[in-house]
Amino acid sequence: MLNQLRLPGIAALLVAAGSTASAQSHTYFSADWLSPTVGMPASGSGTAITAGDLMTPASGIPMLGPLATPAIGLTHAAPGLGLLPGCIGVPGGTPCRVEVDAVSFGMDKYFAPGPQAAGQLHFSVDLYARGAFGAPVPPNVTTEGPALDGGGDVFLNPRSIPAGPIGPGAPFGNRGIFDEDGMPSTSGYT
Repeated sequence: MLNQLRLPGIAALLVAAGSTASAQSHTYFSADWLSPTVGMPASGSGTAITAGDLMTPASGIPMLGPLATPAIGLTHAAPGLGLLPGCIGVPGGTPCRVEVDAVSFGMDKYFAPGPQAAGQLHFSVDLYARGAFGAPVPPNVTTEGPALDGGGDVFLNPRSIPAGPIGPGAPFGNRGIFDEDGMPSTSGYT
């Protein structure tokens, strides 16, 4: 997340707001093993970032870029994650046994069967996602994917989604709400 670096694979991002003290009101995200952020010194501590760490923005909140290297919010050494010592300090593109690709602090919203209100579903995609036509307002996966800037961005459902089952290509769309690097993409959106 330096000036010209992009995180091609932020695997998970969440805004936690609950009773867990260590997770309360923070934005956490991870980087996959291909990310150039892996191996870089984290803001604040200078510790090498691994694909098993949960990071937070250096400023504490998501912002427009250029951005400083993120800080480590929860280290890979946290109970339950573990990481082989040989994974610490390796550059992005070096595979390791531990990679965080989804995060839950036990505060996930339960979605009852039935329709989902607009803005209730947040998700991220990888660098190779291209989206499906039907997204009403850019930026969305359809505009950011071909520009190779969708990986790690966070999107939401801008329209209500009826009760399923719903076939592929349903025209409910998505809308970008967080840009992983905060920089304008070649799609023209930030």
